[in-house]
Amino acid sequence: MKIQWNDYKKHSYIIGVGIFFLFFLLILGGSIAGYKILASREQVVNDIQTAELQKESNVEGITDTENIVKYFFQAVENQDLDKALRGFPIDELGTKADVIKLLENQKTVSNDTMIAPAKQYADYFPLASAELTVYYTQMFEDFAEEYQKAGGGKVTGVEYAQASEQLKPSYEVKKQNICESTGAEAVCEMQVNLKNDEGNYISGITLAKYYGYWKVLKVTSGLTGTSEEAYFLASESSTEESSDKSTINKLEKKLYDKNYKTEYKQREKNKKKIENLLDTEEVVLPANYRVSNNAYGENPRDLMEGFIKNIEKGDVSTVMNYYCTDVLQEGDSLTAEKIQQQGAAAKNIQYFYYTILNKGKELTGTLGEIGKTADQIVTQINPQNMFYLDLMKVVEWNQESCTGYFWLAKKIYAVDFKLKESENGWQIEKIKDVKVVSQEEYDEKTKG
Repeated sequence: MKIQWNDYKKHSYIIGVGIFFLFFLLILGGSIAGYKILASREQVVNDIQTAELQKESNVEGITDTENIVKYFFQAVENQDLDKALRGFPIDELGTKADVIKLLENQKTVSNDTMIAPAKQYADYFPLASAELTVYYTQMFEDFAEEYQKAGGGKVTGVEYAQASEQLKPSYEVKKQNICESTGAEAVCEMQVNLKNDEGNYISGITLAKYYGYWKVLKVTSGLTGTSEEAYFLASESSTEESSDKSTINKLEKKLYDKNYKTEYKQREKNKKKIENLLDTEEVVLPANYRVSNNAYGENPRDLMEGFIKNIEKGDVSTVMNYYCTDVLQEGDSLTAEKIQQQGAAAKNIQYFYYTILNKGKELTGTLGEIGKTADQIVTQINPQNMFYLDLMKVVEWNQESCTGYFWLAKKIYAVDFKLKESENGWQIEKIKDVKVVSQEEYDEKTKG
């Protein structure tokens, strides 16, 4: 149909608005596409899939106490760090540990001993995960070393440590406190009977249950008398006298609570599958730890800008990538050194957060000395409060250090960084100091 000029004049306003709107959409679409392309170029892959992490799990978890202990001792015997880490509650504690409850129990605050409260603030999870991974790596290595010194041995039996004691009200109170702090559904202590050419000995393991599956919470047990000073104790026989069946049934009903009967068939099915895998091939639990990648700045200023941008975004994983750790490629083997390095980076980032959010004072001391409750402390270190943190200036002192000046809530913070340059660019070795400075001090330090 032919459009008449008079008709066009009549509807020219509507047509003009339509053309403008169409033009606007085209520009907007192009802008969004351009932004996505730019963002994809800047995006850093946060985690490295090592050869170990590339192994896919063949079970969701282990539902019975005996087999998780046997699984762990296989990892110890083979010195398999990846296998051991998958058997520890790293993700579970990272998301479920109640830091408020832990602080109330400890009555002290310390960056070295306090894990990031990821239960309250999901942004902190990468820090909590890295801290727990290094904690359990050290635990595994210490235990495996003592195991080798003891001459190794064959597991001849696994049983509940003093089952009747675990049924007592006093133990129930202790167990309830642990569950509230760790977010576990149930906790129990196991005795492991071992035998080698030197004789018989026992070990103690404390287990925690999450989502119906058991994990190794600690490699000691108070009821067996084992501790970090003595992981293994001599025993007269390779099979200690077991608790009677009635006592064990009562304990298991408590451990599995209302689901004891309904889950029994499922647990037995899972137990047989795990036993078969333990005997014939490897049990691979889901991966629950991460290995950080590496990111770089072109120069100290660029490094600081990347650091602060990701702090503001709440992307702590990328912040960790800016720290100096061993460079691993996809498919490389996991090392304890890499885990130690990323754990140290996590603690250093945590120190930065806590000190900034505590107005330039290191968050350490007893609750009484700090003058705050555990709840008030955790509220204060909300990482969302870092959203308005701004980078004012970077002063380079030499090839290895610089000071970044930051602004937050009407205060100026001087943050001393130790840096390292490599062929790939600049990274952070360590944040050495965080303090509040006056406007006059800032002007003096940054002039010229």
